[in-house]
Amino acid sequence: MKWWGGDSSFVRDKIHYHGVCKCKNLYNKDKRRSIREAIKFSLHLIPHFLKNNYDLIDSNEFPYLPNFIVKLYCLFRRKPMIITWHEVWGHQWYDYLGPHLYIIGILIEKGTVKLPDMIIANSRKTKKDLVSKLGVRKEKIVIVQPTVPINLSQILPSPEKYDLLFCGRLIKEKNVELLIKAMKNLNPNVTCAIIGDGPEKKKLKSLVKTHKLEDRIEFLGFLRCHDDVLSYMKSSKLFIFPSLREGFGTAVLEANACGLPVIVVDGDHNASKHLIEDRVNGFICKNDVESLSKKITYLLNKEELRKKMAKNCKKIFSRHQQSESAQKIEKIYKRFAKRKLTGHKKK
Repeated sequence: MKWWGGDSSFVRDKIHYHGVCKCKNLYNKDKRRSIREAIKFSLHLIPHFLKNNYDLIDSNEFPYLPNFIVKLYCLFRRKPMIITWHEVWGHQWYDYLGPHLYIIGILIEKGTVKLPDMIIANSRKTKKDLVSKLGVRKEKIVIVQPTVPINLSQILPSPEKYDLLFCGRLIKEKNVELLIKAMKNLNPNVTCAIIGDGPEKKKLKSLVKTHKLEDRIEFLGFLRCHDDVLSYMKSSKLFIFPSLREGFGTAVLEANACGLPVIVVDGDHNASKHLIEDRVNGFICKNDVESLSKKITYLLNKEELRKKMAKNCKKIFSRHQQSESAQKIEKIYKRFAKRKLTGHKKK
């Protein structure tokens, strides 16, 4: 979908971008992702594919439906199909769609996982879930951890300084409500900025008003320039990421790159906790207000520890950046681009 202004197609860093249709509102009034968005995108893929011939397709697993169009194209053109999988929902569909519709989500997810010739998982957790929850063979999955291509040398700390920072979509799973409630237990001089937009924004603002925290918590909205996000990270003391469901946790690595210790929530569906070494580059807390409040207070009162952790954060970020993700993906693409879907088994 075309999320940018200007031409529908452009080239940047030797990558060709094609906006096959205009973007739609991602969320319904009930705060769930709109299926119309997925249907519109899927239908607009058809004329685009009819006019173009690709060596292979690497598709995102979400929002599922476009992958069925991609599969038809790959079968018709006899091209290989890869899906990059970010997170497995499984029975979390029950919480999202309710007792009557959740089975539809499960069936679509299980159907999508059968489409590709290879799945690229973004983390060990995602691979484990693909195998245990969706029955994918281990040999069909390769783990390629995302890297964060950012250049911080030209980015200055924001003149607007906050003690705490959150950045992400304002949806239920991000658990921002926990951070707002924890603010009530903190020193009244502690300030917090929330970057992002989403269907929970109105509810969260109302919660801030209920707890009379308007002068301490500021909603900065969606920042179109990502350098601005990094600038706020550079000027903050702690990054609070209470998300309950993450396939990886890119925001955690970005915060670490800026020397910002991170506090995450321990949860079965939260892969971002695997990016945190407790007391080294952040803390892992329980999913309750008291636990989060105590971790925040402890770190805010330990300036020397924060400085030490800031150095650790940058080292850990560098370690992740040294991974061979790009080379790994290139090898996968080359291997699959050379083979046809019929009459040739990979060895």
